[in-house]
Amino acid sequence: MTLQEVSMVGVSYGGLTSCYAATALPSYFRRVYCMSPSVWWNYQQLPNLIMANGQTNGLPLSIVIYIGSLEMTDEETTNVNKTSFEPWFIPVNDTANAFLSIGLPSNALYFFTADGGNHDYVAWTTNFALGIVKMYTPNFTSIYQKQYQDNVNIIYPITTSVVTPIVINNNDDNNA
Repeated sequence: MTLQEVSMVGVSYGGLTSCYAATALPSYFRRVYCMSPSVWWNYQQLPNLIMANGQTNGLPLSIVIYIGSLEMTDEETTNVNKTSFEPWFIPVNDTANAFLSIGLPSNALYFFTADGGNHDYVAWTTNFALGIVKMYTPNFTSIYQKQYQDNVNIIYPITTSVVTPIVINNNDDNNA
């Protein structure tokens, strides 16, 4: 990381802003973490903005997107007349795919959801560290991170490497 490189983390509307900033000014905002991005804003136009910006402005180094499983099914309006609705996960997924469509390598995009996660500070603080690690070391997987990931539902990309977690048997203390 250099002094000219800025990373950005945003939650909710800030998550939307982070995703946008990554393509509006990718030479400045090199790494972003979009937590529960408010992709419903402007009737889900973020993927279109990402594709338009990406064609002219270049690419960031890494994008991390998080959404909680409980907020994935929230229905958001898809048009100005408010006559069409779809689950929130669909435009979040479209946002991730927009980054891929402008040429972001799949190993530079980490899109995940945590089971039981909602649109609240508990879910955001619980999943903050994983996103920060992935923002700076997209291919990094430690044994401890693997144990954490076993408790989240990784959506994109699919990991092919297998790390065997260490299992600690607390019952050994009783046998001493």
